[in-house]
Amino acid sequence: MFGLQMDRSSSLSLSAQLTAQLREMILAGRIIGGQQLPPSRELAQELRVARNVVIQSYEQLLAEGYLESRVGAGTFVADLRGYRWPGRFSGGRPAHEAAVPEIARDVIDFNAGQPDLSRFPSMQWAKLLKEVSLETPERAFGFEPPAGEWSLRSAIAGYLFRAKGIVCRPEQILIVPGVAQAGDLLAKLFRPSGRAVALEDPCGYNREVFIHHGLETLPVPVDYHGIRPEELPSHAGVGLIYVVPSHQFPMGGVLPVQRRLQLLEYAAERDAYIVEDDYDSEFRYRGEPIQALRHLAPERVIYLGTFSKIFAPGLRLGFMVMPGALLDEACRLKEQLNLRTPSLTQLAMARFIDSRALDRHVYQMKKVYAAKRKRFIALLSAAFGAGIRICGENAGLHLVVEFQDRSFEVTDMERLLENGVVVDWVEDYAVGKGCHRHQLVLGYGGLGPEQLALGVERIAKTLAH
Repeated sequence: MFGLQMDRSSSLSLSAQLTAQLREMILAGRIIGGQQLPPSRELAQELRVARNVVIQSYEQLLAEGYLESRVGAGTFVADLRGYRWPGRFSGGRPAHEAAVPEIARDVIDFNAGQPDLSRFPSMQWAKLLKEVSLETPERAFGFEPPAGEWSLRSAIAGYLFRAKGIVCRPEQILIVPGVAQAGDLLAKLFRPSGRAVALEDPCGYNREVFIHHGLETLPVPVDYHGIRPEELPSHAGVGLIYVVPSHQFPMGGVLPVQRRLQLLEYAAERDAYIVEDDYDSEFRYRGEPIQALRHLAPERVIYLGTFSKIFAPGLRLGFMVMPGALLDEACRLKEQLNLRTPSLTQLAMARFIDSRALDRHVYQMKKVYAAKRKRFIALLSAAFGAGIRICGENAGLHLVVEFQDRSFEVTDMERLLENGVVVDWVEDYAVGKGCHRHQLVLGYGGLGPEQLALGVERIAKTLAH
């Protein structure tokens, strides 16, 4: 993105590197005045850095006047037209060569969204891609149908029924590149109504997407059982409620049926829709996957799914199961937004699902992640003992670690990074600040046993000083 590159072997901090590169691009006119910069979380994911790195860089450039913050719209480049920068015509020592403390090169990233890609079935996937390339008609090399390839939509409908008991028709399914792109589509779909979006707080997905599209977002507090329906706004201006009921991110709670019924009653009274983001409910380590909220009210719930966690994020494959009343307009907007995924990828995934290979992959990975989870909890318990509480441990690819006698600051995140560890801070996901300063989000899916042990050791040593 913008040609930005982070050098983890540099003596300059990642935040300083990002600030220097953005500053130079703005001065040189490569990023023009008025251009919107990506949300901090999106840019952090793109650069594979902690979100705090991007936030600090943006704040520095805001203070220096290079950027402008527009309430409800985002962060934009300031207009520097009419001002000449002599530096763009002269040489000099690159800013990133300034002397600062060395950052560990072998960084361990406790990325909550990263699956174990060492288990990706590369040979099988390559075989499927070769088959569909040779056997499918020429049209597969052109633009896909607006709603997605029929074979994949049909395969997903079958998989959802086998894996989760969800009953839907293939024509209700829209293929999208991912959850963020689904958010773009939803924002365009609901923006004309002028109604607000209620989202969990803290929340990991799509808040900034809705803000970017000009929708009012209303944070609703979450506890260890998910969203608290009694805290939903009492007025009738809510048109969309975005929840993660099967494994809330980041807190990890499961929404009990009493709250589900309250949520559905609230939506029905206001003729609102509920977005059910079901990003990884397959990986549940006690019992079967939690029944989808959609099962209780299929015409009230928009169901989102993704293959990023259960298979591979690089494929850029997700899907939406739409209520009938929204289907035609959603298809029209999807084509207008050009939210497409390559047809060959879709066709290969359809064959992968139809052969039950995805079912087997999920079954095998569930055992792999359960073993990692058990090992990770043991390491954390040995390092911190009664000083921590571990939450959300029965599902997914991450844990929330709650420190009993410690409150974190941005400087703590910086020190962890300097010592070779990237972690997420629950406070970063929250609109209401101050309630989650003692909680960290630690993903373990993409890390091996040695990395988990070394990462916990680095966290413990960093926090001990």
